[in-house]
Amino acid sequence: MKYSSKSTAVMGLALVAGLSLHSPARGESGVTDKLSGSELIVASKLDGANALEFSTGIGTQVESQLLVDAIRKQLYYNEADSVSAEGEDPQGGVYSRDNAAFRYLDLMYSLDAKSEEVINSYLSSVSPKEFSDLYGDPERARISVAEILIYEQLELYPANLELQQSLLDLYYDRAVAEIVHANIALDKALSSRLNGELAAIEIEHVGNAFTLLNSAFVEYVALVENTPTYLQQLTSSRGQVSPRYYDSVTNTQNDVAPAGVLPGEYKDITLLYQLMGNLAAVKVQQAGLLIESDQLNSSLSTQMIDEILSLQNTLVAKEAELRTLFSGTDFTEVSPHSGLPQAVEQWHFQLNQLKNAMSWLTGDTNFLGMSKLAVPHGFSSDTHFDSFNILSEFLDGEDTGFIVQADSSLATAKLDYDNYLHNAQALTEAYSGRHQLLSNRIYSLLGATFIDNCYEKSCVYVTDDTRKSSEVASWSRNVANIQASMKLSLQRLNNRLETIQSEVERLALDAGVEDGFEQIVLDYRSQQDSLGLQMSRLREKQEALESRTVLFESLSTAAQDYMDGSWDAVSEFADRVNTLNSTIDALGDFILLEDANTALAAEHRVKLYDSSGKILEAGSRYRLESLWFEVNAIVLELAQSEATLVQESKRLPIILNQANRMVADIINDAPELAQRYFADLIHSRRVSKAVLKAANDFDQAQKWLLYTAEALEYKWQRPFVIRNLDISKESVLHLRNAEDMWDLYGIMMDFDWPGTAALHQSTDTFSIKEEVFGYIDNVNGIAQTYLHPDPNQQSGPRLSAREAFQEQLKLLARTFGSDTWVTIEFSTVKEPVSGNFFTGPMFLEEGGSSCLLVGGSYMDKIETIGLNIPTLYSISGESQTPAYLTYGGASVVRDRLPGYEITTDDGAAGVEGEFNTYSALFWDAAGLSQLAAVNNSYRVSMSAALDVFGSGAGSINTVTDLFKERSVAATGWRLSFLLEDIYGPLVDVEAIKDIELIFAHRLRSRNFSTCTTPL
Repeated sequence: MKYSSKSTAVMGLALVAGLSLHSPARGESGVTDKLSGSELIVASKLDGANALEFSTGIGTQVESQLLVDAIRKQLYYNEADSVSAEGEDPQGGVYSRDNAAFRYLDLMYSLDAKSEEVINSYLSSVSPKEFSDLYGDPERARISVAEILIYEQLELYPANLELQQSLLDLYYDRAVAEIVHANIALDKALSSRLNGELAAIEIEHVGNAFTLLNSAFVEYVALVENTPTYLQQLTSSRGQVSPRYYDSVTNTQNDVAPAGVLPGEYKDITLLYQLMGNLAAVKVQQAGLLIESDQLNSSLSTQMIDEILSLQNTLVAKEAELRTLFSGTDFTEVSPHSGLPQAVEQWHFQLNQLKNAMSWLTGDTNFLGMSKLAVPHGFSSDTHFDSFNILSEFLDGEDTGFIVQADSSLATAKLDYDNYLHNAQALTEAYSGRHQLLSNRIYSLLGATFIDNCYEKSCVYVTDDTRKSSEVASWSRNVANIQASMKLSLQRLNNRLETIQSEVERLALDAGVEDGFEQIVLDYRSQQDSLGLQMSRLREKQEALESRTVLFESLSTAAQDYMDGSWDAVSEFADRVNTLNSTIDALGDFILLEDANTALAAEHRVKLYDSSGKILEAGSRYRLESLWFEVNAIVLELAQSEATLVQESKRLPIILNQANRMVADIINDAPELAQRYFADLIHSRRVSKAVLKAANDFDQAQKWLLYTAEALEYKWQRPFVIRNLDISKESVLHLRNAEDMWDLYGIMMDFDWPGTAALHQSTDTFSIKEEVFGYIDNVNGIAQTYLHPDPNQQSGPRLSAREAFQEQLKLLARTFGSDTWVTIEFSTVKEPVSGNFFTGPMFLEEGGSSCLLVGGSYMDKIETIGLNIPTLYSISGESQTPAYLTYGGASVVRDRLPGYEITTDDGAAGVEGEFNTYSALFWDAAGLSQLAAVNNSYRVSMSAALDVFGSGAGSINTVTDLFKERSVAATGWRLSFLLEDIYGPLVDVEAIKDIELIFAHRLRSRNFSTCTTPL
């Protein structure tokens, strides 16, 4: 639509003279195109002749008040004339209230005859009315005409306060009307979900809401661009005006909100922040729906991220303009009654949510705020071995199952929504119900409880104990523990590398070979690399890992500072973590877990040999192999720790942002504010206690279903994928209601089938002497000798395997007061020479090429572990000694099929698809009905049998089942046992022959071979 300066002048003259300002009648094609801020200014500027004509023609004849009255009659029902639409007589200065553009302010509310309560039928499910009957294209066109006329008259009468106020009123009331339309669209989206309609329908409704809000924002922000002076001068005293309802008894229009209930200041700025916050919230909802609808692909993901970035930049820029305009005012310090500080807080929350949504789309996090590969372990059950079966009972348990509760809540919410009546009492009940839900969730997240009737931070119940049981506290402990274990692992890695360095140098020196590291070769079948080259690669990785320890220490420090400080210092905590995340993103050179996994799998197929034939004997070669496996296992553990810390660092701001929002919501949703929000159409949503509970129960069930899906994949060591149904673990994120949950849960139960691979149970002994330290007594009947484990004593005579082992134990002995303990850190990611422990593939050279002879085993999981110390004699008469056994680090399971050899980008050998790696996280309850990883290791207090007679028989005290279902192969084991206490020695190191972990475990065979000659 284009307006010439002359046409606008004529319209101004016509209005004052009582002529009609035509707007399309209902049913005509309305005027829909909008003028931008710059176009309005151009349109409002009169050329000199027209301005003079207007001023001299009637400007001196008619009071400006008449002009303002005529404009406002066109807009406001309560200021228009009480005549029918047909009775409108512009020439007589009569304007029907039935045509008033903002008549929704007087007609949305009514007095219910039965209850004698004020209701809003346009937002009710009972006998609903269409808001578009009150506000649509005809009204928008009428407003556009009035807007141009006001700008024209302000050009002529810039000091006219009533024109200024009318302009601000027009912008405000138009934006509110558009927000009401958007809220109705969002209610339709909610209804489509409650009724199980297609995701496309919900997406369309939410898209309509975004379009409406975006249009309203573009129009409303013109206040800042076009009339900054009016906004500066007037907004601090502009309060909300109550909408009205008709009372047939008194025949009057009465205010919906009693005097003093609605804010009396800054309503224009408050609305702008609310509008920006709503716009961001709906864009986040669109991103979530894109993921949920299973439509996400790289193209759509990129498109949505671009849209989010564009919106984010626009909103931040406009907010900066507003801050500049009001540079002397801190909006967060304005009276809380104005609602402005709360609107600013919500705006910041939604801005953070936009950032979170982008991390959902890139796959860094998920909208549930849950860890990836989060396989909960440690559940106690007398009937089930696998976590999946235990978790399943949490989902479908009668009355208490999470899906059962979600299903029941959904049915109640549907009924409640269909019978919803929008009044102040409904909002009071909804806010009261939300108070309990939010309080429970805040308690789970932060350990703080908003007790009944508490809507301020000052009355929150919180103690050190409640905070320690919270999800954020669990997160903090987990991060601190991982960071601390990384420091220990780095030290362990350095020690092992130094041991390799010193022993190879000594062995080469004794053999008279100068370049020992180049003479020792690692044969990966597809290529051969010198030990020197591979040591250099490991040193580079070590240096990179060590360079990042300060970063992760900062993360741990931030967590500890929060736990030591105030429970509500959430924003400060989030800001520190976000700063660290920026550094993490800038680094971008982390050792990828997949690369470390691939490298370790290659090392498990390597053959180590001495090309000089002088340096290594059979025993020293076996020891070097054991040390080499160990250092590569430690690198995998460190990569796993880094990956977990990066993931948790990305995940935490989402959790903290949720907590911030919930605290703000619980403060803003006090029941006494229900009357205010009922009269404030910005809050015009069909919100009920039942709908809120259904959403909460659905979120809860969805989280536990994802835990269960992870446990299902872990149980069978294969992806939960049903290709013909397009179903996978990610389908949990695509669920829309409880019915969808039941369907997916049923498919998961069908997937829980062992197939044809038989389950084997085996008991195998893992020797610390042989498998960890590489000390074997004999090879082909020849006794092996070894260097002293202390580099300072390696010039002395060679030691037998037992002597070297005992000397190693002496080096590891530590005294605490009157107690002396031996502590051994080790990895079981190794295939012993004999037995069924973590067996890998065997290869055969056949016809000039290599083939896979035996596939090995997979799904090798612990049932029980016993500790046994074979001894030559007893010095105490005790049959046991106190011990601690710790499981931690990275947990490694072989895949169902053998991996295949590759060459990595840096030219190193690798094997892809052999290992599945998990962080050895241990879980505990947090908050209310929540699970949280609290540590990457778990220590069990038990006893070690002192086995003088070589029976290997222990007792109940020397066996534990607390590592049940974990892989037998883990990188971060620690064993401590007591040598001596205040009463004297329990065992003599000189008597110890070995230390054994006796694994009772279950496994399945990989019946796979590519050789033509069977074994």
